[in-house]
Amino acid sequence: MGSIERALFSAFKNDGVLPEHQKSILGFLERLKRRSREHYAHSVRTALLASKIGRHLNTDPKAFLFVGALHDIGKIKIPGKVLGKKGAFTKTDKKNNGQARALLL
Repeated sequence: MGSIERALFSAFKNDGVLPEHQKSILGFLERLKRRSREHYAHSVRTALLASKIGRHLNTDPKAFLFVGALHDIGKIKIPGKVLGKKGAFTKTDKKNNGQARALLL
């Protein structure tokens, strides 16, 4: 387990995230990690930062952690070649991206 995962588990503990909710979040993050380690790390960092913001605002940091972790949930449906693409999107890329968004709705 890397430092980013240790930080996430620490946030789960500090924020009082229930085990079943941890399992749901980790399930999404694991699927994202298999598609793109870069996007996975981004989602974990966003969750950790969001949790800190929640504590700073004296609100429930769990809600912020959940939103941060799941903010890119649609990326698990975007084809890998599109997800990791550098540069401009082609018409086909845009079509595939639109189909992925439709699956989420």
